[in-house]
Amino acid sequence: MSGFKALIESVMKGDIKTAVAETQSALDAGSNARDILDKGLIAAMDEVGERFSKGLIFVPQMLRSAKTMQQCMKQLGPFFEEGDVTSKGKVLIGTVKGDLHDIGKNLVAMMMEAQDSRSRT
Repeated sequence: MSGFKALIESVMKGDIKTAVAETQSALDAGSNARDILDKGLIAAMDEVGERFSKGLIFVPQMLRSAKTMQQCMKQLGPFFEEGDVTSKGKVLIGTVKGDLHDIGKNLVAMMMEAQDSRSRT
């Protein structure tokens, strides 16, 4: 694991409070948002995906990690918006009204947001 070990572990555990604090600590220590995203949040979700594919964790744990990452991304968002960004377009994503099974939509939206943030830096 990288210098973002505590952040990675907290995202993998779905510990929102600790992950948000670790994200802020990394920012305060001078880490740039791109490194926090790539070496912390995405590294954690890569490991979560690997564990899920091996059957070591299940959908609820994966979703908790995804929600944790999403909260950290809210912290990083302003740092990505500060740079010169050229829009590649917009994406609309949704589900049928009343559909309670929007897990896939949420995961795709989160991955697209992360990829969009990566392309901004």
